[in-house]
Amino acid sequence: MKDFELYLAEKSVPIGNLESGMEGSTVTLGGIVNGFREIVTRNGSKMAFVRIADTSGEVELIIFPKLLKELAVSLRLDQVILVKGRLDSSSRLGSGAIKLIAEEIVEISPEVVQDYKPTGKPAKSSQTAADKAKVKLYIRVLDSEDHNRLTALKDKLDAHGGDTEVIIVTGPSDKKQAIRLPQAIAVNEQSLRDLAAIFGPTNVVVR
Repeated sequence: MKDFELYLAEKSVPIGNLESGMEGSTVTLGGIVNGFREIVTRNGSKMAFVRIADTSGEVELIIFPKLLKELAVSLRLDQVILVKGRLDSSSRLGSGAIKLIAEEIVEISPEVVQDYKPTGKPAKSSQTAADKAKVKLYIRVLDSEDHNRLTALKDKLDAHGGDTEVIIVTGPSDKKQAIRLPQAIAVNEQSLRDLAAIFGPTNVVVR
């Protein structure tokens, strides 16, 4: 990582500087891939959970199916990447639980670093939570009178409490209604699996 240290210092925010108060901010992080886990959703799409590290710490990236399918690079261990995305955290998971929901990923090669001319200006968050709407979890509920599913949803929200707002979308397509729930959720592999098992994977969307 020493060869990449100066480049990453000017192109990305140090992972060790992340904290739950930055939840909802758009940032660019850089580091080496030291963990990669890919899963297949029930509708056959692939998503990934990737851990990257720089000299200050490490963080988990959540890569949803659309971005994973469109990536121009093939992610692998020991690869150095820059990732732009939105921060999400769970107050119940304690320190170190902040994650990055990836929006753009590029590989950084040794050649790119060699040709780079330092500016002397460190990278900053592009936007704060106050400047930009936070990530929200949308759940399509076809039958708002299905009390069994709604009770199951409440149980999952209790089990996966966090900071991501939950929106229920109900009603027919031409008369849809959006209802914001008072409870928030932590977006992670387990919470998404649990909700997909109740409502179906195509009815659970983070954006």
